[in-house]
Amino acid sequence: TNTEAVRMAAIVSVIEHYGLTDVTALHSDDGYGTQGIVALGDALKKLGFRLTHKVAFPLGLDKMSIRSILSKLETTEKQAFVIHMQQDMANNVFSEARFIGMMTSDSVWIVGEAITSSVDTML
Repeated sequence: TNTEAVRMAAIVSVIEHYGLTDVTALHSDDGYGTQGIVALGDALKKLGFRLTHKVAFPLGLDKMSIRSILSKLETTEKQAFVIHMQQDMANNVFSEARFIGMMTSDSVWIVGEAITSSVDTML
């Protein structure tokens, strides 16, 4: 949708501003997540960037499965993780990412407005 495109364009502006080279999209495997990631891909493409990885998390996934998926991702310097999912799932993704050591100074975690109001409770 147009609203989604505007939101993702703002996220891409942050990615561009900080010179982040690897962009990994972590999204829910539903209409909400998929729509957002398509818009993100389009916005990145307009500026000559691309998604390095797209990872869809099925709804209702348990924490061990989330940890397993995250641990398979290769992390690099200047990596951006764009999170586009509902708050409950995002809470679990952040918890598991922190648990396995993915939240370092070499990576940036970007969330949309659907979960920004509760970020302090996730960390």
